[in-house]
Amino acid sequence: TGPPAEGLDADTARQAAIAHAAALGVPVADVTVSFPSRDVVVVTITERRPATFTRLAGSSSLVAQAEGRARLEYS
Repeated sequence: TGPPAEGLDADTARQAAIAHAAALGVPVADVTVSFPSRDVVVVTITERRPATFTRLAGSSSLVAQAEGRARLEYS
């Protein structure tokens, strides 16, 4: 992170989020990091799994997403 006036350092925050997810076993390709504002980071993880029973309905996979948000605050 940088000084409060600059907000988050996007490259550092992105690298930290991806490294943390990878340490937990999440493939890097499944991690999306976005910055809706200077002081907010959003991390989305998308997981795709082969599906057995949903194939009868025409779907060969299940998709699950999880999202986390963090806001930079100085006091």
